[in-house]
Amino acid sequence: MPLIWALVILVAHSVPGEDLVYHEPWQLFRLDKAAHMVMSAILLMALMVAFRKQDTYRTLKFHARKWSTIITLAYGALLETYQGFFFERRSMEMLDFAADGIGCAAGLVLFRVIYGRALSHA
Repeated sequence: MPLIWALVILVAHSVPGEDLVYHEPWQLFRLDKAAHMVMSAILLMALMVAFRKQDTYRTLKFHARKWSTIITLAYGALLETYQGFFFERRSMEMLDFAADGIGCAAGLVLFRVIYGRALSHA
């Protein structure tokens, strides 16, 4: 599931700027940041579930929260760089990366709400 979701995020980041339809600049701004937060939260939670369920790598299993956060933030930074260099009318934005960070925090809280304290402290 995390790999499939990561590919969905990659495709969403690959939409050229001229294909984005919006009427007012503020509409895109709000939608864009919300999308970053939601996509990051879902990726983080999917990684945490996957890391907790696997038994091959003990470090990932017992430090799922830390590694899920690191991987999600690194992926967000990589995709922002990708967007900035490979697409016209798209740019690398620190606010997008900040939205990814907020999404990670929201994902950690939501994971704890859904799965409880025992699984979220790994």
